Amino acid sequence: SNMIPDAPAVDIYLGATTGVPAFSNVTYGATTAYVPIANGALTVNITPVGTPGTVIATGPVTIVGGQALSLYASGLDSDDTAKFSAFADSLRSITGQAQFSFVAAAPSAGTIDVYLLTPGQPISDAAPILLGGVLLASTAINVTPGSYDLVVTHAGTTVNLIGPEPVSFDAGGVYSSVLRDAPGGGGPLTVDVTHEVLP
Repeated sequence: SNMIPDAPAVDIYLGATTGVPAFSNVTYGATTAYVPIANGALTVNITPVGTPGTVIATGPVTIVGGQALSLYASGLDSDDTAKFSAFADSLRSITGQAQFSFVAAAPSAGTIDVYLLTPGQPISDAAPILLGGVLLASTAINVTPGSYDLVVTHAGTTVNLIGPEPVSFDAGGVYSSVLRDAPGGGGPLTVDVTHEVLP
């Protein structure tokens, strides 16, 4: 996923930038489909579209058989803070439970706390599902199916950056959410919640 707000579109290479990108022209906020990758260690290189000589984020990742990974790139190209992280995705539902993951991908948000509350529940009565989350921090939890309010605050405060955003989870469902900046950077922040389609 391209969550670099000041890089409107990127190419993502799994290896050297001399070949064809594994993912081409990934626009801001977009998530691509999975592609099969051979097991082993490789280097991810992220460049502006059509500019393979300008790497804005790079780093190693290890591919393990039978695992699904999502790459999230965020930070800012303009101040050289763009980076990426790889997260293992759930490929199986859990009977009677929902699975929920959250990725902090908004450079302007700073350090955050994330809460999943029952509707009307105050933050003071809940523990965060992500505490002190910095850029590209993530959490994944199992939850009882039902309706919740998703709230993101400045870390250690009750100052809401997002929410309460109503979300609903079905039994056996796998859901992912990403906090991101507006295109170009800064607010308004948005949080996208996706009900994943399992293979």
